[in-house]
Amino acid sequence: MLRLEKSENAHEKVRIYADHIKVLTNFFEDFESCVAHKEYGLIDSSCNMWGNKKYKRQLQMISNKCSKVLSLEIDDLLSYSPFQEKGEYSDIIPSILTNTRRYIQLIYIAADKCMPPPSDISLSTLKIEDLSEDKRSESMQACNVPPYLRCSYEIYIIPNLKMPITPLRQVRADFVGGYVRMECIVIRVANVKPRIQVVSYTCEICGANIWQAVEGPSYMPLFDCQSTTCKNNKRTGNLRCNIKECKFIKYQEVRVQEPADQVPTGNVPRTIKVVVLGENTRRLLPGMYVTLSGIFLPVVKEGFQALKSGLTADTYLEAHHIYQSISSKCINLTEDEEKFLGLLEESSKKSNDGLNIPEIDKISNTATNSGISLRISRLYSDLYTRLANSIAPEIFGMLDVKKGLLLQLVGGVTNLVKDGMKIRGNIHILLMGDPGVAKSQLLTQITKIAPRAIYATGKGSSGVGLTASVIRDQVTSEITLEGGALVLADNGLCCIDEFDKMDESDRTAIHEVMEQQTVSIAKAGITTTLNARSSVLAAANPVSGRYDPKKSPVANMNLPDSLLSRFDLQFLLLDIPDKDKDLMLAYHVLHVHQYDKAPGKKVFNKSLTPNQDGIRKGRAKVRRRLNDNEDNKQDDDERPFSTSFMRAFIEKARKYEPLIPSELVPEIVEHYVEMRKQESLEQSKDDWRRSYTTPRALLGILRLSQALARLRFSNIVERYDFEEATRLMIESKRSVTKPGDNSSNNINKNRKSDFRDQIIEIIRDLHQKQANKNLNRKDELIQLNISDIESNVIHRGLLKKQMELVIDEYIELGVLYKSPNGQYIAFVTDTSL
Repeated sequence: MLRLEKSENAHEKVRIYADHIKVLTNFFEDFESCVAHKEYGLIDSSCNMWGNKKYKRQLQMISNKCSKVLSLEIDDLLSYSPFQEKGEYSDIIPSILTNTRRYIQLIYIAADKCMPPPSDISLSTLKIEDLSEDKRSESMQACNVPPYLRCSYEIYIIPNLKMPITPLRQVRADFVGGYVRMECIVIRVANVKPRIQVVSYTCEICGANIWQAVEGPSYMPLFDCQSTTCKNNKRTGNLRCNIKECKFIKYQEVRVQEPADQVPTGNVPRTIKVVVLGENTRRLLPGMYVTLSGIFLPVVKEGFQALKSGLTADTYLEAHHIYQSISSKCINLTEDEEKFLGLLEESSKKSNDGLNIPEIDKISNTATNSGISLRISRLYSDLYTRLANSIAPEIFGMLDVKKGLLLQLVGGVTNLVKDGMKIRGNIHILLMGDPGVAKSQLLTQITKIAPRAIYATGKGSSGVGLTASVIRDQVTSEITLEGGALVLADNGLCCIDEFDKMDESDRTAIHEVMEQQTVSIAKAGITTTLNARSSVLAAANPVSGRYDPKKSPVANMNLPDSLLSRFDLQFLLLDIPDKDKDLMLAYHVLHVHQYDKAPGKKVFNKSLTPNQDGIRKGRAKVRRRLNDNEDNKQDDDERPFSTSFMRAFIEKARKYEPLIPSELVPEIVEHYVEMRKQESLEQSKDDWRRSYTTPRALLGILRLSQALARLRFSNIVERYDFEEATRLMIESKRSVTKPGDNSSNNINKNRKSDFRDQIIEIIRDLHQKQANKNLNRKDELIQLNISDIESNVIHRGLLKKQMELVIDEYIELGVLYKSPNGQYIAFVTDTSL
């Protein structure tokens, strides 16, 4: 009984398949669309006879030997009335997406029935392989070989853009045989090889042609002839393989990996093998971020391999459609964010110069709702600063550093000169500083915000791991290329932490990437060039762990000039004890730990007001205000943008390609010449080389100016873009050449955090306080207790050994002297320093 039910179900499926072939044939014959799929060059004037019949035009081009691909789009199937929800054959689209391999064969049968005869073909344009393909196809058709095996063209299913994307980690056994769409990063690409699809045999006795279909990666050859002639003669003829008549197809294996944002914390990224066939080959390179659509299939094994595999099976994806994208992270905007971003873009289109600063009234007038209008006006009051503050808002201060990181995310414009030379548009930034200044946290946050980013560490990465490696496949012994971090971050951002811990040989491997934006490989007989168009954000500590004021800035960095000159911005972040800043930093950190968000300006302004009753009362006052819900609320113009909004804004900004107007050229040239002159003057005053300005600095100013213009959604660089770019460049150089100095006028001012200056300042302050107490006793010698000096020194975060060293040095200079018991010191003269 059960066998009878199975037989009835099989007959029902065969009947359904016949109906579906018929309706698919009608679809190819009748479907009309004015838009043709241009991905494979499917538009030709010789097919004008079919008018707007999209698929008849494609089939005509295949018949005319002008194309080898028939692209079947899911959108066309959805718009065809019999396939719609209320249509007679509404189940055909779900059947195609769940039983794709079987329906591909049915689509071949329907397309073969609709194939028109050649209309515009001449013997002069025919190739030898075309004639051999026609002959083989006719021979196969005479032997009743199915169309999907004998046709010389390929059919690919093009997905609908609204189809859900399944993460690689969630592709399970239920998807076997169905159509899957996934996002991934290409990590390894093998060479293209010919793969046999149909084997042709010829009988040595009767001369019959025998065809054998090959479904898996291996097959068992036929030896005995099974033709009717040999059976009637009761003879067994030997079969001889005819290689020339066998059908081969281009075959390429690719290994892909799930994106970093889809990998749960603490898990290893999963990989899958992708099989690329036919015209889709040679379209993937290591490092490309793509959305692949294809059929999820098990690996077919035969013979002893099938016995060894048991009940488990390896799987792979047969790619049908390849779409290269830039962003590896989804963007989910709220309604207000979409309106705000749309109004910004609309306002920039109305003005040829983009969003001029300020342009609040224009944006307010375009808003339909008065509440939204007021909110947008306040939001745009300082959009540039707010975007910068939205980068790691939990980290206190560092506004100029965050502005530089924002410009790095947007980037400049890559220029291609007519002679083939390329001038990079990516911005590189180096963060050098003391431990504990949140360098690593900045890198982590940037990795989350950037549409595409790779995070690596200096000690855990080698030169090969950053660029590319040549490996040998363990199964096929084939040499393939595998991209490193910089290649995988193509068109994105590569964050390298602990940059100073890298070996010198490994660090030199990224020189070419940072300037030429490529990785050249010449190993194991493979000579090629891979794209590595990534921005580099590096974080490093000084040579001795902390910045040493006795050494020059270049000696503290301990990086070669050839590498330093490739960084457009270099920020030196120092841990300088400062009472006011430390107080604000402490309140900021405590607020983040208490409320899991950065405090607003209102909270800061109220909680940091002077309190005459001491720190204890001030702390209680701050606690009460932080607990007040009304004061703890952030205004709309203070609240940082969400990560999704930042990604959407960056993607829109990168679509613009600003140009430098001719009236700005003299100012840019003058500024560059002045920078070189100022550096020469500073170097002549002492033996320390504080900075290293090369012509790359000029290109860095241009890139920063273009990034600022992109933030305004403008295609023209304005004067304030150039002024802000030069200000950031000057501030970055000042942080290196004059660490700890916030004044631009005092050139020779030493580092404020030099312990010698701080200790002698403590001694001088104590001496002044003692002198004020002894106004009536002017003749009395002012002696300072060393224990009091020690307590003040330790309160400043300095060491006792440093205090003793400073006192000994000033005693040798004759400025101080110490009492015989060693408990007091005094100035030699009665005047302070």
